[in-house]
Amino acid sequence: MSVRAAARGGPVGKVFAVVAGLALTAAGVSGCGQGAAHGAGSSAARSVRDALTASVVLDSGGHAWQPATAGVLVSTDAGRTWATVRLPGQPAVGHSVVVAGQMIAAVTVTARGGLAYQRSTNGGASWHSIAMPASTPTNQASIALSGNGKQVAVMAVLPNSAGAGGLPELAVGPVAGPLRPVSAPVSGYIAWAGATLIITGGPLQSRLYTSGNGGASWTARPADGAVAPRFNVPPDAPSFGVPMPGPGPAVTVPVTEHRGATGVVQLLRSQDGTHYVPGPRVTLPGVIGAGVTALVSPAGPGRYVIAAPGGSRLQFVGAGGDSAITPAGMAGAIESLTFSSARDGLAETTQSSCAGKGHCRSTVTLYRTSDGGRHWTPAGP
Repeated sequence: MSVRAAARGGPVGKVFAVVAGLALTAAGVSGCGQGAAHGAGSSAARSVRDALTASVVLDSGGHAWQPATAGVLVSTDAGRTWATVRLPGQPAVGHSVVVAGQMIAAVTVTARGGLAYQRSTNGGASWHSIAMPASTPTNQASIALSGNGKQVAVMAVLPNSAGAGGLPELAVGPVAGPLRPVSAPVSGYIAWAGATLIITGGPLQSRLYTSGNGGASWTARPADGAVAPRFNVPPDAPSFGVPMPGPGPAVTVPVTEHRGATGVVQLLRSQDGTHYVPGPRVTLPGVIGAGVTALVSPAGPGRYVIAAPGGSRLQFVGAGGDSAITPAGMAGAIESLTFSSARDGLAETTQSSCAGKGHCRSTVTLYRTSDGGRHWTPAGP
């Protein structure tokens, strides 16, 4: 993975807010079956050979970050300008970097195909490293930092485990270490809601698990009154998306229902990470395939923005009423979406083209908005 365009802008700010919510999807392999070749189009564009997870994050303080080849691109002004913070190695594929205050925590890939947990307490000036040996070489991992910045969870995603019922390898502990291995019930997205650890994933993204004891034991939580089976999951089973931590121990988990010719997104809300109640519900146009989840991001207090995968229409729900808009100035299908407020947001889009079988190209462009998603411009200078 290599950054095609250098990050620009002023020095990285001294304060990064704790990441309070994020929206990301698995960036697809192109329709011809080849790894996406992401082209230029913004200061944060990148060219890769492997499929990777869309991972641009914009937090509630207006701070944005995006993993790059040997570091992370960081913005302190909602994507207007960017600077590069160097990491000790290449970030793992996936949600592998988090920023909180002057602390940066990341998972990098070692020369022998292993993983390392990296931590800096001074904005990247120096680093502390903890080896994360995996039973099988992998370049895929996810990391989650608790809201108070004291606990960390690192998930090594092993080959062929994601979405197929196979188990990843998970380590949990104080942010400064040591980390202890614990059993993970499924592979998927990890997040903290206060002291509660959350995983969404498994076959067809059909399961939600919570743990109040740092991963020592897990409880499966239902989406609609019943927990999906461990295997042979029916294609119409609801799919859990990326957990979105809120203030304190609160968390919201989007659930995509697959019924008939439309997709339905239900927001499950919890004030403690354990007990969930139904929140806003919205119908999206078009069919959303089995196991695919809609893109959802907080967009200010009590407000969320939702986009169907592969589409370009945005639906806002929650505080201030519901509304739908078709963005202007944005080309391609939305692949990642994240807002810091009701006005400021970032989105990645993909445009794919093929010149015969095996000669495909996907161009990824990062856009920003400052008027609530109505108009978008390429991010960066």
